Amino acid sequence: LWVATRWGAFHRPTGSETFQIASDDYIFSISEDRAGAVWTTDIAHGFRRLGAADAGQRTFEGAGARLLHDRKGNLWVATWDKGLWRVPPSAGPSGLSRVTRRNGLFSDSVRSLMEDRDGNLWVGTTGGLHRLTERVLTPLENVGFVLTLAEGRDHHVWAGTSNGVVRFSLNPPERPPQPIGSPGLDVRTLYSEPGGPLWAGTTDGLFRVVDRTLVPVSIASGAHMQVLSISADG
Repeated sequence: LWVATRWGAFHRPTGSETFQIASDDYIFSISEDRAGAVWTTDIAHGFRRLGAADAGQRTFEGAGARLLHDRKGNLWVATWDKGLWRVPPSAGPSGLSRVTRRNGLFSDSVRSLMEDRDGNLWVGTTGGLHRLTERVLTPLENVGFVLTLAEGRDHHVWAGTSNGVVRFSLNPPERPPQPIGSPGLDVRTLYSEPGGPLWAGTTDGLFRVVDRTLVPVSIASGAHMQVLSISADG
């Protein structure tokens, strides 16, 4: 059992009836990581490992109010006036990131933290209550400036870019994205016809994808048209 007080941190070993002092610092909160190390708040630097000679190098500092280790091993630090900090388990104190009023919090004064059974982090501030839910995004690089998307058949996706049409897998890509046709077309809209071909509207007119090539389709005789939208009716 660990107790944080104005006069330091105390712990009572299992089976013992007496408390022993572990630190004489001003401590607001205590948390244990997966390796069994105990961490405490620090009124000047935010947080530190119990017994460490100093708080270590970090990007920014502030008075720590509450600590929480989540199920993934991240250390979350609620501060009195510097927002919410996150320290990944492999990064150490120097790799912390911060959430403040500038990117979503109602207040930079964070007073309470809790992780629920679904892995959401609940953050209580002087301005209100927040729920942080992880969203997993996988970046797809080397696709280009993507302006429009269309879902194709056979578990793939079409991307219309400022430099042509690109095809890539809907599942984790097994190979790099594949350009379709000649580069250089500025694609503004795509339409995947159910059971039919893919249509591409570009600044140079209308095209249809046939056998992995772009085939121009005339809309009006002799007219050069910029196609901005394609749809189908009932």
